[in-house]
Amino acid sequence: MAGMSHSMQHYRERLMMPYLSGVYLGINGLSDSYLIVDGPMCAFYKVEQLQGNHDTVAELTRLALPPRITHSNLHVDGAMMGEEGHLETVLRQVNAIGDAGAIFVVGSSCSQLIGRDTARVLGSLGDDAGAPLLEIPSNVLSGDWLDGYAATLSVLARSAPLARRRPARRPRVGIVGRLFSRHEGDVKGDLVELERMTTALGAELVSVWLSGQRFADLAEIGRADVIVSLPYAREAAAVVASRAGATLVEAPLPLSFAETEKFLSRLGEALGRERPARDFAEAEKAALAAPLLFLIEQYLLDTRWALVVDRHAAPGWLALAEEAGAQPVILCCPHREGPIDHPAILAEDRSFPVVFGANPGWLAALADARKANPYDFLIGNGQVAQFAPPSSAQFFEFGYPSYSYHPILPAPTLGFRGEAHLVERLAELAARRKLMEHA
Repeated sequence: MAGMSHSMQHYRERLMMPYLSGVYLGINGLSDSYLIVDGPMCAFYKVEQLQGNHDTVAELTRLALPPRITHSNLHVDGAMMGEEGHLETVLRQVNAIGDAGAIFVVGSSCSQLIGRDTARVLGSLGDDAGAPLLEIPSNVLSGDWLDGYAATLSVLARSAPLARRRPARRPRVGIVGRLFSRHEGDVKGDLVELERMTTALGAELVSVWLSGQRFADLAEIGRADVIVSLPYAREAAAVVASRAGATLVEAPLPLSFAETEKFLSRLGEALGRERPARDFAEAEKAALAAPLLFLIEQYLLDTRWALVVDRHAAPGWLALAEEAGAQPVILCCPHREGPIDHPAILAEDRSFPVVFGANPGWLAALADARKANPYDFLIGNGQVAQFAPPSSAQFFEFGYPSYSYHPILPAPTLGFRGEAHLVERLAELAARRKLMEHA
């Protein structure tokens, strides 16, 4: 942009969504929750990235009912004078609505800088509170959207009542740490696949955190014998397992055949169902092998992929690229730096660079990768669509936020069927490109 200083241009090019975005995702995953952001009005307008754009059916800002995300209208003068009346007033207003399963409060950067004692303000309602009042740690100055989502689930893990486990015929499983980003077909399809895999091992899936349930329904996870920890909320899973007296199993996100087999293997071992886990995996692969192989050989083999996905989804996408015979040319994670659990990342002879969106150099790295090894697919969220070279690469939208892809019916990304669906979407892009070239 003309006239923009070098430092401002670097700031503009950062690819890292803020802490509050992750908190909003957590609130969106609980159908009767409310959130008060102790901050100025701009906190309310940040909801637009999610409401109606990423999630077409979200109900965070409602026309006929009060919004489920609001703010305390904290401004400079009020912050300087230590004013707390607005926050208490909004708390009472939200509480008076009467349909809240839980009311959350999180501080903005203003609230954090003045050292607001939010716990004391929450305590001022005393017995007047009709719903649990829960404070989410205000790490807005140092955290990103992954931190915000994980922190929200950690608050739930410590605060939500848990049902008591009773004897049952089948082992029961709870899953904590699935990213519930929207009420659309991809997330719904993932929930179907998680239940289908659990059932195939002879177990009952009693709860997934989060899955769009009510706050009171979170208690069902207390009945689980085994808690599966997925990477978006490891701490929360450990807390729930400890409180419930359940076995904790850390598993990868089951994205790709390879990561799904690891997921099934670890769950099967915890349940004493190793053989059913292997049998299910083999049956799934056998059923999908022929059509997948056809699409891969026709459209994806030897293609080059630029991956702009979060670090929890990255292992699955790297495995999927290997299974499709494709070559990753760069991995960019749209958040601050963090560990990535995949052998290709740790290898000394890694063939592609790994960068993080918090570093302003990510865009230059993407451009360098394109020059050195032009990629066929740019796979990433809606924010990176503008960086897809229009004449040489196909843009494949995946992750949060997604602005153009809105499946209505179940369209999973997890499990064996999830890989099949991702491959067919990629193949369709490549096939359409070939058709247009010969039109």
